[in-house]
Amino acid sequence: MNIINIILVGGSGKRFWPLSTKSNPKQFVDFFGKGSFLKLTVNRLKKEYSINSLFIITNKKYSKLIKKCVPEILESNIVYEPSPKDTAPAIALACQKIYKIYPKSTMRVFPSDHYIKGAEFYSTLRIADRFIDQNPESLMTIGIKPSWPSTGYGYISLGDNIKNKIYNVDKFIEKPNSTKAKKLISNKSLWNSGIFIWKTKTMIEYFKKYLPELDEIKLSNWSNINPVSIDVGIMEKTQNIFVIKSKFQWNDFGTWDAIYDFSNKDADLNSKDQNLISLNSKNNFVFSPQNKTVIYGVENLIIINLKSITLILPRGKSEQVKILV
Repeated sequence: MNIINIILVGGSGKRFWPLSTKSNPKQFVDFFGKGSFLKLTVNRLKKEYSINSLFIITNKKYSKLIKKCVPEILESNIVYEPSPKDTAPAIALACQKIYKIYPKSTMRVFPSDHYIKGAEFYSTLRIADRFIDQNPESLMTIGIKPSWPSTGYGYISLGDNIKNKIYNVDKFIEKPNSTKAKKLISNKSLWNSGIFIWKTKTMIEYFKKYLPELDEIKLSNWSNINPVSIDVGIMEKTQNIFVIKSKFQWNDFGTWDAIYDFSNKDADLNSKDQNLISLNSKNNFVFSPQNKTVIYGVENLIIINLKSITLILPRGKSEQVKILV
């Protein structure tokens, strides 16, 4: 099997509390009535690739949630990390397992909690696959053409244009403030999608070079491993990193504000919710799946009304939910 699709299922989704909790985090939640983020991710990949090509990296405590959400996934295709250590150790575990089974494979890595839509997603992956086949020592990520100066996303500054939509990566930029985000967009920087493509064998070699503490033997001593992201541990250290520019619909949905931006809205720009009754109110996001919620004379609020708890805060402040939790 040449193409292996890895889905990272980690993180506690604290910014989506109280709907997202430690026992049922964001990736397992159905926000839009179309299935959980994880289910949507699996279905997206199943359109063009067999279920056998899909591997999930997750924590053992999510075992039942994984099997409930994706009952078709093979147990042998679930890689369990003993405890959360960020993305680099998780990917190292997956690389070791995949390499033993498919030593010549191309590995793609996807977050489990992103919204993606559009045929260009698939054509972009095919271009990336071909580039990696022709340049097997390279690493690749996908950059999204920004729609607005987001302060919630990381960015990729472009270097030289290699061919068509493929560029050298100049540098990765963490979440900027509003002024810097506008400047990055004017300089044609891209959003960092968190999607990666590489040869499995190549990534194992990069781990040996840049993160030798994550070699196969030391991975067995998991408790002594320091958490580190794949971006910081590998991607930002090598010069042999490329980005392919794309413009399929993409959203990280990192906060309730991001969900509001995406949601269907009524004439007063309140999010549409079947349990919402509003009067003289505008620009509000209401998520009320179980109870009727009535609002009058309020603006720019986020209201999460669940069976046992209600959260109310100003729009634009939902990043602070993580601190509140």
